[in-house]
Amino acid sequence: MGIGRTSQGAKSIRVKWIYKTKLNKDGNLDKYKVRLVVKGYKQELGVDHKEKKYVLEILDKFKMKDCNSVCNPTEYGLKLMKDGGKKINATLYKQIIGSLMHLTSTRPDMYGVSLISRYMENPIENHLSAAKSFFRYLKGTVDFGIFYAAGTKGNLIGFSDSDFAGDLNDRKSTSGFVFLMSCGAVSWSSKTTNCYLIEY
Repeated sequence: MGIGRTSQGAKSIRVKWIYKTKLNKDGNLDKYKVRLVVKGYKQELGVDHKEKKYVLEILDKFKMKDCNSVCNPTEYGLKLMKDGGKKINATLYKQIIGSLMHLTSTRPDMYGVSLISRYMENPIENHLSAAKSFFRYLKGTVDFGIFYAAGTKGNLIGFSDSDFAGDLNDRKSTSGFVFLMSCGAVSWSSKTTNCYLIEY
């Protein structure tokens, strides 16, 4: 095992070797076992899906790594309009949405990206502001992910909800659902319906 200088900006961690002897049924020595463990870290049995490295990369890419963090990805009751503001760089906005959309496959809490993705054709400043809110949320939740704990009951639990003509542009409704098993989400979706609200 080589020992060298720690890279600039890297944080060193303490490790130690654990030695054990295994005996057979007769009480005689069977084999030696050795493992290297990191001090101060607790392992949990299960499977987790985290995108910490990717989150840090996109925060740096879009110059949001030093932003202030927020507790929610969007404002409560956020409503966006197609028009009514200063237009912004559509290419940049599409790059932002594409980067955020990738996270929706492993983080159900990012479902709101589907809302701001509706305005990629002609984005305005309000849309960009809403997108930056997701980056601020990611800044404070870098370690978030899905964890499927081992040994838990495999009951399937589902939740669904829908607003009522919530889209201010075309009066469409948005519906969504999430299903959980072993305390982790296994399926989720959020999208507009094809139904319209017509007033007489």
